[in-house]
Amino acid sequence: MRRTSAPSVPHHRPSVFTPRFTAFFALVAALIGYGWWNRDEELIAPDQGVGYYLGIAGGVMLLLLLHYSARKRLRFMHRWGRLPSWLN
Repeated sequence: MRRTSAPSVPHHRPSVFTPRFTAFFALVAALIGYGWWNRDEELIAPDQGVGYYLGIAGGVMLLLLLHYSARKRLRFMHRWGRLPSWLN
């Protein structure tokens, strides 16, 4: 029997767990742990300063996620660029 196509070569996917990602994840985990242990000291208040701005940033991020979902479902938004480029 004669082969007509080249032998398949397994694709190598790069690992997500690079040293930079691992360091970032460890930093985020440490900050969450620090916040959990010091949650009763009220270092960040939601109505002023850093807590207020973190709430604004989180709200904007949620709106951006809603925008992506609407882009997928609403026909008039289909002209607003290719969907795969929205994930980048």
